[in-house]
Amino acid sequence: MLGLFKANSDANLQSVGWWGLGSVIRNDPGLVMAIATWRIKGANDVMMAEVFALLLTVRIARDFGFRHMVFEVDNDKMVRMAQKNKIDNISYLGKVIYEIGALKSSSDTCHFRYISWNCNEVAHTMAQLAHSSTNKVWIEEVPLEVQEVYYHDILI
Repeated sequence: MLGLFKANSDANLQSVGWWGLGSVIRNDPGLVMAIATWRIKGANDVMMAEVFALLLTVRIARDFGFRHMVFEVDNDKMVRMAQKNKIDNISYLGKVIYEIGALKSSSDTCHFRYISWNCNEVAHTMAQLAHSSTNKVWIEEVPLEVQEVYYHDILI
């Protein structure tokens, strides 16, 4: 679909007590529209960190006015939760999934899709970068530390 934007997100827990979160939003040809990092204090809970990375990615897509989105993550359980917009309990995880659902209603098109981890390397590298380059957003540019992974990804 012409005009569809693709967003990838990921989390990195290499620093004890901290989540490194990263995302990248691309247009149809694969060019970066926005790319971001966040470093947030968090427990050693990979699922929660990845869901929070998705939430921040959905928020940034909405804030930049991207109305036709596909969100890709490398966690199939998280994709199923986001598609259903609920989980079976009222945990904090459930509340974050609910917020993702509320935000997706502001889009004209919004899909969640599972991809393998090796197709999510730009977001993964951004999540790693978040520990040293925290809480930053780049518009239509790619940080130097991520360029090699990005260009490899765009060429294959």
